[in-house]
Amino acid sequence: MAHFSIIWDQSSVRVWRIKRSGAQLLKEFSANDVASLLAQLDVQTTVLKITHLRLYVDLPELDHHIERVPNIASKLRKQLLEQRKLNMYGDEARILVSKKMSLDIEASQLYYFISSLPENISTLITDWAKLNGILLEGIFSLPQSVAYLGGVLKESTEAFIQFQSVGKAGYLIARDARGEVLFFSRMDSANPDEEKIANMARRLILFVEQEFSLTPKMQAVDLADTDDAALVTSLYLQKKQEQLNLVPTQEKRRQNLQRLRHRAFALLSISLIAVFYFTLPLLEKKNTLELALKELDLAIHSEQNEIMQIRRALDVKATYVDVVEFSVGRKTIEADSPVPSPLLVMLRSLSNALPELVEVDSYEGEIDTSNSQATFTIVGRPLSADFDLKAEVKNMYERLKQSGWNIDEPRLTFEESSRYSRFAEQRGKLRKFTLSFILSTKQ
Repeated sequence: MAHFSIIWDQSSVRVWRIKRSGAQLLKEFSANDVASLLAQLDVQTTVLKITHLRLYVDLPELDHHIERVPNIASKLRKQLLEQRKLNMYGDEARILVSKKMSLDIEASQLYYFISSLPENISTLITDWAKLNGILLEGIFSLPQSVAYLGGVLKESTEAFIQFQSVGKAGYLIARDARGEVLFFSRMDSANPDEEKIANMARRLILFVEQEFSLTPKMQAVDLADTDDAALVTSLYLQKKQEQLNLVPTQEKRRQNLQRLRHRAFALLSISLIAVFYFTLPLLEKKNTLELALKELDLAIHSEQNEIMQIRRALDVKATYVDVVEFSVGRKTIEADSPVPSPLLVMLRSLSNALPELVEVDSYEGEIDTSNSQATFTIVGRPLSADFDLKAEVKNMYERLKQSGWNIDEPRLTFEESSRYSRFAEQRGKLRKFTLSFILSTKQ
């Protein structure tokens, strides 16, 4: 960012660029009014690439004076200053700033240093800066800013007057014993002779005596000790200048909002960069973990598929278990012997599937080759009165279904005992049962 300070002293304009190493004079030209100043700045802005600007002025239209106000409430003091402003300037629109003077004198009134500038000058400059996208840091009174840079004398016990040259002009600055500014006068030369300095000093002393009842002493003038670059750098580094800013109040608010937006944008940019800097590694780690998780899911699915294939193979092999169990112990059967009847194989499997606490009276099996079905009827009785035959038959049916049998729902009927016994009051009274199954080939 390019920071610039412009000193507009009467008709002389000097453009300074502020660097870390100090101030550098870039341009010098003449401007008698604000229109000619802005016309030449339009050209210089493009060439110099001005982004931040401070303007220090000392014009015939610029006014400085002292106001003495009774020690009353701040609201009443403000109203009094506004009334005096109307009496002094009439209806002329002016930008007025005041600074309370901290003087080492006993007084029943408060002293305010007043600076004012016609509003049209300030408005034209602020509008021009806004139009060109320049951040105008303020318009300040040149002599007042120079005076407030300070100049305390060592071991000073009384008021004094100092000389300070700025560009092609010079200023006599009256101060009290502590170095606080009392007032100042402008001289048209940066190297005035002793007579001119003495005449101007007498006028300034007379004014100070009338206002503050102090008689300052003129200090020795060292015309060789002049360094405008150092002075401009000191002006730029000067603190607490906002109360001396000769910019309209509404424009100050706009500039403050603009500064806030710029700072907020810078802070947001830094925050976003920090977020990206810290979150990118986390995002990369997240992506790596997600990829590893997908690979793990793929491995799990692959193993699940293998398990399903093994289960299917076991289900297929389970259909041959009955034949294998039936063949156990029959290894002596000759090779040319007839194959055991499938009806016997199925009866044996049904017998093994029956509940343990059941006594079988008879089996009956029949294979109908016309419709590829086999019908089995089992007649028996439970061995315990507490035996729930219906539930056990249901479990038997589920086991056969899981073993691959294409079997229909079993039909279970009971023959009740006509005589009274201990089974009559329990489930055991359903003694004799008939259980029927129908087996079909799988389609």
